[in-house]
Amino acid sequence: MSDWRAILELYEAASAGRRSTVLATVIRVVGSAYRRPGAKMLIAADGRATGLISGGCLEQDIRQRARQVFDDGEASLIHYDNRLLSGCNGQIDVLLERIDDGAESPLELIAECARSGQRGCIATTLPTIERRSADRPRRGIWKAGGSFRGNLPAPLNESQLRADMISAVAASEASVRRYATVAGAIDVFFDPIAPPHPLLVLGGGPDVPPLIQLARQIGWRTTVVEFVRRGPTPQPWHALADEVIHVPRSRPAPPELLTPQTAAIVMTHDFTQDLVLLQSLLKSPVRYIGVLGPRSRTSRLLDHLDQQGIDLDPGNLRRLYSPIGLDLGAEGPEEVALSIIAEIKAVISDRPAGRLRDGAGPIHVPTQSRGNSPLNETSSIQRLTQSFSPALPRLTAGNC
Repeated sequence: MSDWRAILELYEAASAGRRSTVLATVIRVVGSAYRRPGAKMLIAADGRATGLISGGCLEQDIRQRARQVFDDGEASLIHYDNRLLSGCNGQIDVLLERIDDGAESPLELIAECARSGQRGCIATTLPTIERRSADRPRRGIWKAGGSFRGNLPAPLNESQLRADMISAVAASEASVRRYATVAGAIDVFFDPIAPPHPLLVLGGGPDVPPLIQLARQIGWRTTVVEFVRRGPTPQPWHALADEVIHVPRSRPAPPELLTPQTAAIVMTHDFTQDLVLLQSLLKSPVRYIGVLGPRSRTSRLLDHLDQQGIDLDPGNLRRLYSPIGLDLGAEGPEEVALSIIAEIKAVISDRPAGRLRDGAGPIHVPTQSRGNSPLNETSSIQRLTQSFSPALPRLTAGNC
């Protein structure tokens, strides 16, 4: 979720004043829409709001409906048909609920995942479309490596819910499942929560600030490692990063930063230092390795590593991007930063980074459950559970 930072800041400010907020969450999408299931908007009692659930078509109506939710605390599930509202070919269901400070708040889990770097999932019972419910949505929360907690209705099977939450995390897809119980059908929304994408910038030159500033704007967690001969020199732009670490020259990056989710950028402008860094990165599990500079310079770096007997496995080299960035005709630090961030986003999203007008299909990748009724979504979730079942022990251990 790219707007997690602003949403959490507003939530924390409201909680500090012991004031409730109203959370709007996209639950279902049929057809085309600006945002996908799981997108959120948070409204404070004083009228402040952050996050988008559409391109601007629905936000004003959501603000107005939030007033009643503040007053009586009753949740509602609203159906919007954008074919009638804006001419867009999409239908959207949005859950509105009042959020009070507490351990079972979905925003508390988002904050927890952001801090820990782990994934989690929220399972929320849904009211009937367009009918307000005096009962608050019941909720279950699960975080990788942790236990299931919550207050979901007794007819729901906890072990089945936990398995479905793990599957939702594995698939990285929010969806609705309908459960048949002795008390009647219950719709549950599964909302997988992923921590911010970790961006590791190795270098502290003047071309770094635009890069981390843009990365933070889209919600990534930014860590800058500066390689110093003497003590560190504080810089005003250090405040832009989530973390700045100082390491002696000729040392590699701290290994705890090199996770399978990390996108690492080498930009020290020092050939010897880059050689050390590239060697350690190729041996690490990081998802993306970008090296600033021309292709010939990176070829020289690889030649040196080859002469040192470093195994340049072709599989590892597929993670290496140099020259770094998309071909945008970029000039200057700001445009180069845009080119780099765009390439990393395409890589982690597994998209080709071409022009949208040249594609024949939809902008968003179709999913198995998209456009299905809740009954059909049941079988879709079951297929996801079966598809990802080999990964369940690994996810449960907190290595997702």
